[in-house]
Amino acid sequence: MPLTKEQIRETTKGKIPRPANYRYGTKLPEWELAETTLSRDQFIRQVQPMHDRIVVQLLNEPQPGAIVLTDAQPLIGGCREAVVLKTGPGRWIPGEWWKVKIYGINYREWTWFPGYRRPVSVQAGQVVLIGNWVDLEVEDIALCQEGDIRLVI
Repeated sequence: MPLTKEQIRETTKGKIPRPANYRYGTKLPEWELAETTLSRDQFIRQVQPMHDRIVVQLLNEPQPGAIVLTDAQPLIGGCREAVVLKTGPGRWIPGEWWKVKIYGINYREWTWFPGYRRPVSVQAGQVVLIGNWVDLEVEDIALCQEGDIRLVI
């Protein structure tokens, strides 16, 4: 049986209680970055990306004969070179109802178009440029979305 508004107000006294050690403006532990206990090699072996996610290996080493900038990499607008290691099956596009013309007449009828999976456009082994923001990063391995890819080299 669901609680009434009065019962909820009685349990919270009108306000949500704060922890005893709460200080205004401090960062809560729930806000910390997601971490994994897997090592780099375990992460590559055990993780299978879902939907339109991809696992890439970041290429940090400078190319021979290339000019190396000593400044830190910019956070906004910069890209990182990476090799695609694994890809997910693709994004699921849900089914929809559409009004369509039947036999060229202006009469319209509702038709169900079933959902489908749009495959990922990159394959394992391709070299890509991705943005600086990724979902998860373990040493030189990153998990990101297909939409984070800026360029396929």
